[in-house]
Amino acid sequence: MVTLFDGASLSLEVAFASSASSTTWTDITAYCRSVSWSRGRQRELEQSEPGTLIVELLNSDRRFDAFYASGAYYPYVTPMRHVRLRATYAAVTYELFVGHVEDWSQSWEQSGFSICTMSAIDDMRLLARQALADAYSYEIDADSPVVYLRLGETSGALVRDSISGTLGEFRGTLTATDSLIAHASNAAIDFNGTSNRVKHSDCARVTALPLSVEAWFRTSNAGLQLIARQGSGGQNDGWSLHLFAGAIIASTPFHDTVALTTTAATFADGNTHHVVYVRSTTGPTHKIYVDGVDQATTTGTVSSQAYDGLLVGGSIKAGDWFVGPLDEVAVYDQALTLSQVLTHYAAGVACWSGDTTGLRFARLLVLLGVAGVADTGNTTLGGALDIAATSALEQLQLLTATEGGAMWIDGAGDVRFRGRHYPVTSATEFTFGDQPGEIDFLAVTLAPAADLLRNEVTVTRENGAPQVVSDAASQTAYLTQAYDRSGQLYADDQQSLYAAQWLLGRYKDPLQRVESIRASLRSDPASSYPALLALDLADKVGVNVRPSTGAVISQTSIVENFTHTVTADSWTVDVGLSPAETRAYLVVGSATLGKIGTGRFGF
Repeated sequence: MVTLFDGASLSLEVAFASSASSTTWTDITAYCRSVSWSRGRQRELEQSEPGTLIVELLNSDRRFDAFYASGAYYPYVTPMRHVRLRATYAAVTYELFVGHVEDWSQSWEQSGFSICTMSAIDDMRLLARQALADAYSYEIDADSPVVYLRLGETSGALVRDSISGTLGEFRGTLTATDSLIAHASNAAIDFNGTSNRVKHSDCARVTALPLSVEAWFRTSNAGLQLIARQGSGGQNDGWSLHLFAGAIIASTPFHDTVALTTTAATFADGNTHHVVYVRSTTGPTHKIYVDGVDQATTTGTVSSQAYDGLLVGGSIKAGDWFVGPLDEVAVYDQALTLSQVLTHYAAGVACWSGDTTGLRFARLLVLLGVAGVADTGNTTLGGALDIAATSALEQLQLLTATEGGAMWIDGAGDVRFRGRHYPVTSATEFTFGDQPGEIDFLAVTLAPAADLLRNEVTVTRENGAPQVVSDAASQTAYLTQAYDRSGQLYADDQQSLYAAQWLLGRYKDPLQRVESIRASLRSDPASSYPALLALDLADKVGVNVRPSTGAVISQTSIVENFTHTVTADSWTVDVGLSPAETRAYLVVGSATLGKIGTGRFGF
């Protein structure tokens, strides 16, 4: 850490180590000649770009030379080194940037003086390269199964338990088919009804109460078919789950004589079904749920046995071979509740349809194992999570576009999401101006923002009809300026129409706006440093410009981007802005949002 001026200090650290994931930090601030970092988007209708860090480093001793074996940091002057930047003022530390080095470029002068320009980027680019696990497996893992055979193998003779990592044996020729759960990225195994089965001898065994078993299946065969069982097919079987004559049968060890059959016998109908067998300690009670519905209940004592592995799709002895695909077999040492069963079923058929944008965003962050903070969001989603052809970043950006909100990676490296109502409901962080209590600025740019003019707007939800709205007066004055937003995740076409109307209302006329502002942190340090170091994207700020003649120009703005630049004697920040929502939101019973009657004034 190096103290610069005004009592402010800066700390630039790099994880020089044998692994790119090392968290052993080396402080290189003393070699900095200049530091600049940026994040945000150029315009409010665009997506946020990855944040960047550019540092000029003194390099005459070749410590940042990747080819100099005697260099202080050799051989770790390579891409993908972790880097972080922090500042401290008045005993408060501010996280400014976290990311990975992309490049260490060098320049040399004839005198031997050298500068290394280190460029780094935040983890948004890594999100673009990262695939998502599916929603269903997330829900299953959250309830801690002891065995989980996803049956996503596409060839070979081994089937993996994703909990223990152990491998079971697949008998016969493995034929893969599409997964039975919606929007999954993996496959299911299609059992041939004559020789295919899975035997897994090394997975965990549940030898007493409680117990839950679940699976997905599809078949048109009315004969006796094994879905799954723990044991070899004899009287010491721990449990078994069969399909016979279209009904589902669950049974416990032979000598306990507890058997349960669904009253409905309609499950060999060629459609995909989700089955869960649950036995609890109370009673003990035995239940079979099919597609989220309780189809059979009984009580009966179950004794503890030493069971022999897990069988799926057929027993050791012929006679109960399954015909058709089986998928996602899980075993638990707990009794799943109805709520858990319904959650699993919903995740398999709809993949979180009905979430708010913020809840879906938070779920995706958990899937990714990424830290983040998400608002609740202001849109209920109808579209399901579909990860088949998209990266993590594309899914997060789609949610952000559907919401009409903002996402970015903050200075601590956390992914952030804010809903579109934030500009209406939040307080102003501070105001730029030249009066006491305002943050001084060096320059302000005002522009009519004709580049944001949109007088014909089309919004289309996933599998929905295009909703088109336009403004004839604006088209006459400025020609047709079209904007299209497709593939959105709204619950119905009415929501798409509301979104189109909201966008048209905001962008049909040129917006006279404060486009950007430049400020120095060294101007009135006691106020400027805390305010501008804490400033982040999507924050709301005020701007007061007092011309030499005429009225004060005032605007409440949203931060779209910023760039900090630090040199030996200066620290400036350039902030790109957009007008905060200023149209009236008149809502019965709400001070900020809602409706009057059936007319919609806000979205």
